[in-house]
Amino acid sequence: MNGTLRRVGDQYELRFERRLRHPPEKVWRAITDNAELRHWFPATITGGHAPGDALRFEFVPAGPSADAELRAMIDAQQGEIPEDSIHTRGTMRVWDPPRTLEYEWGGERLRFELTPDGATGTRLVFVHTYGERDQTRSVGSGWEMCFDELDARLDGRAGPPITKARFDELSAAYAAALERVLAETR
Repeated sequence: MNGTLRRVGDQYELRFERRLRHPPEKVWRAITDNAELRHWFPATITGGHAPGDALRFEFVPAGPSADAELRAMIDAQQGEIPEDSIHTRGTMRVWDPPRTLEYEWGGERLRFELTPDGATGTRLVFVHTYGERDQTRSVGSGWEMCFDELDARLDGRAGPPITKARFDELSAAYAAALERVLAETR
């Protein structure tokens, strides 16, 4: 488990930090260009870049790197969701290439911060802020696997297998992290 969880008031904040072997401009492209996003991110994004601009997120099905069992689980979950819910609206908050990207989607906030790391690398800090504690298992597991895919994509290699077993393993770790956070804030 690579994410760290904390409770901030009535919100939960899941933070990931990755050191990537590529310059901020290349990482920026990977987090903002739909042609790159489709390889690691769960949605395509349309809309403007100015603070306050409306955004639309269209969630995409699990990719070919996901095993059949995980794809079936995601398909079953999406089958329970009305078609119009697969599209989420949001708002651009910060667009500061190639340093900071922040937006809201469905009432949650996602923030990416890129800083140079060494001569050619980038330190990526990602924070997802959300209100429903029950999301922690899927949010943590999902982002962890997404960032593994991003890292592999940037390196030009295949990512680690995305399996239901790995998802379940990560879900259990994030459930335990949530229990620790809840115990600390009682």
